[in-house]
Amino acid sequence: MIVSQLVYILSPLPTNQRVLEEINTLFFNFLWNGKGDKIKRNTMISDYSEGGLRMIDLISFNKALKSTWVKKYLDPENHGKWKLFFDWQLQHYGGPLVFRGNLNRHDLSKFINTTDAFTTEILQLWSEISYEANVNSTDHFLSLPLWHNSLIRIDNRPVYYKSWSCKGIQNVTDLLKDQNTFLSSQELQERYNVKTNYLVLHGLKSSLKSLRERRSLDTTSSQSFLQSFLKAKKPSKAIYDRLVTIKQKTPFRSQEKWLADCELESHETIDWKSVYLLPFKCTKITKLIIFQFKLLHRRLATNSFLKKIGIKQSDLCTFCKTEEESLIHLFWSCGITSIFWQEFKQWITTNYENVTSNFSPATVLGFKPFFSSKKTRLLCLIARYFIWVCRTQEAVLRLENFVTFQHSFDVC
Repeated sequence: MIVSQLVYILSPLPTNQRVLEEINTLFFNFLWNGKGDKIKRNTMISDYSEGGLRMIDLISFNKALKSTWVKKYLDPENHGKWKLFFDWQLQHYGGPLVFRGNLNRHDLSKFINTTDAFTTEILQLWSEISYEANVNSTDHFLSLPLWHNSLIRIDNRPVYYKSWSCKGIQNVTDLLKDQNTFLSSQELQERYNVKTNYLVLHGLKSSLKSLRERRSLDTTSSQSFLQSFLKAKKPSKAIYDRLVTIKQKTPFRSQEKWLADCELESHETIDWKSVYLLPFKCTKITKLIIFQFKLLHRRLATNSFLKKIGIKQSDLCTFCKTEEESLIHLFWSCGITSIFWQEFKQWITTNYENVTSNFSPATVLGFKPFFSSKKTRLLCLIARYFIWVCRTQEAVLRLENFVTFQHSFDVC
């Protein structure tokens, strides 16, 4: 609800970066109850399958909102008078051609000068979002814009020939007779009725030949980012997803620790996308989803951790009272927990599905597929949560108590 109220403020006004960062921090402080981030923000903004919770990234959200101005400006059916302001700011550079180009931020700041802060911001964020440093197919090469393109340089700067542009010369393909042969100076004049000289055309062709030779091109068709953006029904969402994908970080550290705890070799494949999606697929109960999320990211505070930060005097297991309480000990290797899992396996076999294989830490924690039905996978998740509840309440971990406990989740 709060984010929706920000749309009308962020979209039409220049960004105050400091204020935006403060609001973004307020969001994360609210998420963690003002106790500091427990999981990196670049992980929290990721999709569920990447170990995140799709937390809003306000910086990327602002850029995505403002990018829609580009689509509106390039839309020939949009006749809004506001476009005259952009035209005036960009009058020396071909107006829309700047956005249809491919300028990196260095070239943009050096060669495109505007006096308006909002226009400058739109240009900068568009450069950040749309700049493509590589040519990934033959079709992509042929569709490259000639003007304001950091990949096509003469005298170490992008080019823009207004007289050529006015005659309809816009893309690489406009200078070709076929995919491999460039037009001669005479052929160019005959086709476009444009005045030129040998040196100008030669410089442009040399730059394009160099670009083609140093890129590894295949023959597959590939749209440029601009083409995909202009066709998108929800352009701001497409931009936001693109920015978040660039920004997000996979939680490799917690994955490596779980591999070590479960005594799995690094070559043993775990489908982490499926692991992260598991709670979302088998339940909509928020507290179970959040519990599994915290478990996977190792954000559950065991006695071992609480002793290190001075909250508890003992790091011994709440159940067995004999060994250090780590996550793997609490949920698997503790003697009392092991008995619980054995009884749980027998209970599942008796009431739901036949379980012939032995449990392992990877299966009971949800790292490897084991149960065949959604219901039994949910019951295993509830069993993990039950262990944690018993630990926090210092209650007795027994199967009969779990059977009563799981009824509160209305497992059908």
